[in-house]
Amino acid sequence: MNKIHWIKLKSLSSIDLTGEGVTQFLEGQLSIDTKTIEDKVAKLACFCNHKGRIVALFHILLIEDGMRLILPQSIMDAVLAHIKKYVVFFKVKVETNTTEIFGSQIDNSNIIDDANHTKIDQTSLIISFNQKNHKDSEDSFWFAQLAGNKIAWLTQDTLEHFLPHSLNLPALKAVDFKKGCFTGQEVIARMQYKGKLKQHLQRLDCLQPINIDNKQKLYQAEKAVGEVVCSIKSEEQNTIVLAIIKDSANLSRQFQTSPENSPILEITS
Repeated sequence: MNKIHWIKLKSLSSIDLTGEGVTQFLEGQLSIDTKTIEDKVAKLACFCNHKGRIVALFHILLIEDGMRLILPQSIMDAVLAHIKKYVVFFKVKVETNTTEIFGSQIDNSNIIDDANHTKIDQTSLIISFNQKNHKDSEDSFWFAQLAGNKIAWLTQDTLEHFLPHSLNLPALKAVDFKKGCFTGQEVIARMQYKGKLKQHLQRLDCLQPINIDNKQKLYQAEKAVGEVVCSIKSEEQNTIVLAIIKDSANLSRQFQTSPENSPILEITS
């Protein structure tokens, strides 16, 4: 059997919601139906504000007596503040989980020899909370794999900035339009049934390890045609970027970070 190589995911944290009111609370906040969350599978979901803007983007999984949210460490405090604003009306215990998080990637050739893991839906990633044998190397592979599947992540400076459609969340099954009402649903549903998107989330690659800011504009011929959502430097020392690009700009497939000379980013998928 092939052994799984676990890496400590230092950039991630988790929040546990437990108690008899968890399902009721989440039904009013969560963008997906809690009934669709399966054992040992973490699903992509979000919380939104009343304007339909995303205040938290995370993976959610079942735990004993509740649910666990997996999200970047950098937005932990903001997400806790949002949850605590609404959870006071429910019998729910909210805790920051201090358990270490470990991740790995598998493919069809792997035979999993460890049942103590959860699959990250729509990816080849798996996650675990109890691993003695692991590496303390960089966890950039995790975000590179998310980006490769066009799954974005939010940071402190991008909270309440993007609509779910801008990050392709309906197509990723991270928004359920058949469930009951949740915060921001009216705005999101209007975009789904009456709106017309003129820009979409794209993955771009730069062959150089560049620094690129979230919300930075992307240019073609001195014209701003896109906005960066998130980026990561991969183990191969290139940079993977998820950006919202105007559909009218996709024909050339090449972009720059400034109107003048700057590294080339190219749509690769």
